[in-house]
Amino acid sequence: LSQQSHGLASGSQQSPATRLHPATALRGLDLSMAVFVDVTAVMFTQGINETQTLANRRGGKELAMQDAVNEDAFEAVDRYAQRFLSFAARTQRHHATLDAIRQVLHALRSHVRAQGTGRRRKRVEILQLAGDLTRALGGGRATSCKSAKDRTSMSVTLEQGRVLRAQYGLTARAMADLVTLMREWGVRRENARKNIGKPKFAFNRVQLRLIPRQYRAPLSTIGALAT
Repeated sequence: LSQQSHGLASGSQQSPATRLHPATALRGLDLSMAVFVDVTAVMFTQGINETQTLANRRGGKELAMQDAVNEDAFEAVDRYAQRFLSFAARTQRHHATLDAIRQVLHALRSHVRAQGTGRRRKRVEILQLAGDLTRALGGGRATSCKSAKDRTSMSVTLEQGRVLRAQYGLTARAMADLVTLMREWGVRRENARKNIGKPKFAFNRVQLRLIPRQYRAPLSTIGALAT
């Protein structure tokens, strides 16, 4: 789309619709065979910092809302996945790929259903499995925390490590070392610098103790006051 192009939004938060005007380059093309493309948009959420720790201990409406968001998201992605699997089976897609999708879907379902049962904990598996499932289904995804620089950086680097392990057979130790390397020397430090003027993540030692181990920043990278 050109810079002059703009969209017209309509609908509701639950069912938004956006009309995009084509760029000059698209004018004159035969669009008689154009079709609408449905987009299935979902959001999974799971806090990982000290605020989530306190919420888990206190309970209340916040947790109920978090559970509901994840349950609604899973129902939507499950419906999409079932349609995807049905279509893929008809087109003779590789059975190993379809089996992998079913396994991830089953694991994600189990964690979403277990959110409010037993002792409350941070089910980061929901975030990780949602990412795995999105990639397996050929979807697009964004990850973000409040500032999109600290917890987001930990999540992005962990995901990069998990993808490399899955695709290239890294050991758990090699993956952990690589994730640490990316957090210490990778582009996420530069992202922090562009936001707050220094290549530091906004964690302190107490906060790190309350964050799941997989998401902890190296001590050499923490100390920023701005969030």
